[in-house]
Amino acid sequence: MRMVVSVISAIRRTIGLPYHLTIRTITNRLAKMFYQSVPKYMTLSELLGFIFVQKILGFNRHVPIPVDPSCRIAPWENIEMGEKVYLNVGNYLQAPNGIRLGANIWIGPHVCIISANHDPNDFKKYVKAPPIEIGNNVWIGANAVILPGVKIGSNVVIGAGSIVTEDIPDNSIAIGNPCRVINEKQPYVGS
Repeated sequence: MRMVVSVISAIRRTIGLPYHLTIRTITNRLAKMFYQSVPKYMTLSELLGFIFVQKILGFNRHVPIPVDPSCRIAPWENIEMGEKVYLNVGNYLQAPNGIRLGANIWIGPHVCIISANHDPNDFKKYVKAPPIEIGNNVWIGANAVILPGVKIGSNVVIGAGSIVTEDIPDNSIAIGNPCRVINEKQPYVGS
């Protein structure tokens, strides 16, 4: 770590940038080398930790965004992802039938997004279903489960512990088991 700090100090002196701009520049360049997208708030030390665990140790090596080693994501090739998708610890994304995630999706800890059920007559096979689709500006609370073929609209909040078995329309707050719309949601105002 001391070597990294001394290298950063040397770069800063050489190019004359303030320390925080130098760190941000290095973080952005490293992020582009290893990932498709990285949250803007991620620090250099956090990024180096993700690079070490994912790219060197091999936990979720194939995933093009920083994810915690406790996540299980397979097959990554069947997942389409917009910008600013934030996964959390313990997420499970199972995508044999595909998962389509819009932009600005916040997924709480231990959320399961399951695109295929096992065939009841042969557990090694999956039952075909449409892909799961999740719109833009969606928050999915901790321990929620989203089941095959579900479509969640844009500007939606799914409550913690909910089991989503049916489509959820745009501009909704939905909770429960089974998950049901309980209120209309105001427009998303974040950036």
